[in-house]
Amino acid sequence: MGEAKRRKQSDPSYGKLPLLTSERQKEKHFEQLLDELFSTFDNEIKQLAKADSITEEYDRIKDQLSTWFADKLNNYRNSDRSLIATSLVSFWAEMIQQNRTSPVLLKCMSEVLLPFLPPEQITSLLQIIKDIDAELTNTSI
Repeated sequence: MGEAKRRKQSDPSYGKLPLLTSERQKEKHFEQLLDELFSTFDNEIKQLAKADSITEEYDRIKDQLSTWFADKLNNYRNSDRSLIATSLVSFWAEMIQQNRTSPVLLKCMSEVLLPFLPPEQITSLLQIIKDIDAELTNTSI
């Protein structure tokens, strides 16, 4: 039996899911996903990026993003999925630090990507979400 056939029998995902082994591959897949995200949700992202509070559209946009990310990230192995989700959260956090987006967008993306993150990052991200909620509550009073 050939090596590929043996691997396919022992691992049903063999040959179907990409295995991102190099930094170049990881960066390429991250950039592709980000490009696709912006082309699919450009208006929604702009709407959240300008928001200074949670709007009535927030839940609808969050649900759409959750479905989209689940569909896209399930095409990767668990380790690669976590890596891409971590990179995306870092990207949005960096945008906040540069004052290029609102905390509302970071909160939304964090909540959407939470299921894909490694366990050791979940606690700190939940704290960030809690801090954003507190900040948004204080500014809306």
